[in-house]
Amino acid sequence: MKLTKINRSKSFEMVNGYGLKSWQKYGIEGDLSENEDPIQAYKELDSIIDQAHKENNQEVSFVANSAPVPVVEVDKKKDPKQDMIDAIKGCTDVVVLKTFEKLVKNSPAFQPVYDETMELLTNKKD
Repeated sequence: MKLTKINRSKSFEMVNGYGLKSWQKYGIEGDLSENEDPIQAYKELDSIIDQAHKENNQEVSFVANSAPVPVVEVDKKKDPKQDMIDAIKGCTDVVVLKTFEKLVKNSPAFQPVYDETMELLTNKKD
């Protein structure tokens, strides 16, 4: 068999900032010279496609064997327990604080903060 043409196509799944997916497909074809290695030519075409994809998608970070990974800024949140403690401490009304009673019964670690906040609020009214 005499190979004269070689082509390579590749599809890349893209995810936008809203989590919606789309596909980008690249294709390229070349003519093989008489003594050219088809495997090497295939690798060259693959490399050209990868380079074109990277240049056309600057907002995407490429890692792990050129698999695209979107660059995402993540807000570093506090520990959920600390968020709950802050919520209990932030109560300015006894009625609101009492909404945490069931939580405190099920998670005794919050009891001291609850008691302290309750004491502050009840002493404020006196």
